[in-house]
Amino acid sequence: MSRGIRMKVYPSKKMKAEHQNQSVHHSQSERQRKQQLIREHQRKQEVVRIDKKSKQADNKEVRRLRQRIQRL
Repeated sequence: MSRGIRMKVYPSKKMKAEHQNQSVHHSQSERQRKQQLIREHQRKQEVVRIDKKSKQADNKEVRRLRQRIQRL
């Protein structure tokens, strides 16, 4: 410990293997979570794009109707 580096000491090979399995599982779950968040963000962005397009179409339709009303 005099080197300033803490080393994990395991009393048995079994415990060391368990720790390695846990760290691998943790990294896999973190990777999956990140991918899930990316997918959710992409879905939200698609919804926003669709909403903008539909709002623009709705606005055009409203303008057309107002113009017709004013003409009458």
